[in-house]
Amino acid sequence: MKIALSLLKQIAAETELPPLLNAIKDTNGQILFAAGSKLKNKDMEKAAAAGTDAVDLAYNHDFYQQLNRKDPLTYKLPVKNISRDDLAREIKFISFANQNSAHQRKIIFCGELYDESGNIILKFEEELNNDIYAEKITRLSGEQYFPVRYNEYKIILLVNLKPSGDDFIRRFRLNADMTYNLIKEISSNPLIKLLSNLIPEKDILIVDQPRDLLEAYQTGDVRLILIGDAVDTEYKKALVAVKKYDPYARLMLANRTNPNNVMKFLFDVEYFYSQDKWL
Repeated sequence: MKIALSLLKQIAAETELPPLLNAIKDTNGQILFAAGSKLKNKDMEKAAAAGTDAVDLAYNHDFYQQLNRKDPLTYKLPVKNISRDDLAREIKFISFANQNSAHQRKIIFCGELYDESGNIILKFEEELNNDIYAEKITRLSGEQYFPVRYNEYKIILLVNLKPSGDDFIRRFRLNADMTYNLIKEISSNPLIKLLSNLIPEKDILIVDQPRDLLEAYQTGDVRLILIGDAVDTEYKKALVAVKKYDPYARLMLANRTNPNNVMKFLFDVEYFYSQDKWL
């Protein structure tokens, strides 16, 4: 895994790093740190002076957890650890969905896998599809498990914040409360497991104009559209456009939340978020 030296400096100050996959050389081509050696905190300045801004380190589970804590945007956690046979089934189902939708879903490998000589078989963030399965995965042991995530993980919160109508204040408070509760609870509640990669401040996308909904869905790695206001004609047209683009789009009409039903609301979100409608 290629990791920025600036990030490694933070981690090396706290724990031992995995071994280098490739040697670090100076500007004259002389080896400073051999492949297989482990960089220490005191080595970082020497590596930086040689013009190194990123290094390849061997993947391991504990180290990846530390990377996620330091940089969750880049190093997203797997949502499941899946067997080879189950992976084959998921690839088959997602390939079917992709053939019938303009919205393309992906299974992404969260780690790296090496052969006995240390050569990379599966790269970090590699898409696991039919071609990769036939070329690489069929050669692996049936006992091999694969930590994976999906390219869909964000939530669109479709709300009406326009100052129109007599009930604007009521609607504004309802939608503001919903947004607040999502951000607060998802970021702090370990029970909402499937949402572990969601960074609420970045990954909950507020769309307050129905005409903007399709573009936001197309460009945002979106997994769920949460409808936070009354569905009038304009909303219905926007949602129909999304369903035409992606027949398997996940939609949820949210009810008003309050301090007494936040957890039920969030478990409902997780239920709709986890649905795969092509199965």
